[in-house]
Amino acid sequence: MSEDRIHFSGRYLRLIERDSWEFVSRSNARAVVVLIAVTNRDELVLVEQLRKPVGASVIELPAGLVGDHADPDESIHQAAGRELEEETGFRAARLELLMECPSSAGLTDEIISFVRADGLERVG
Repeated sequence: MSEDRIHFSGRYLRLIERDSWEFVSRSNARAVVVLIAVTNRDELVLVEQLRKPVGASVIELPAGLVGDHADPDESIHQAAGRELEEETGFRAARLELLMECPSSAGLTDEIISFVRADGLERVG
């Protein structure tokens, strides 16, 4: 494996070339957490957010960065709880890591951690 060549380094992303393969890496976080939050009525909690890359509002699972500049030592479970409350106003009694996998292995080295959240209580 050859040495990485960084073509661009911005506030949030880096464009890297490794062995003639170009990919994107986050420069401001270690991972991403995605929440599968289920209410006591077995309803899946979704959020709507404007996403600049697609130029539209998107309905999606609550998600966020793990270990960003504000708290580089943050755990997956801490990030999951924080993001759930920030994005939905719910707090979970239980958080369970279900799986971890690449988000798009040909495009980025980003790893997504899927966390189930239940025992939800509205706090915000």
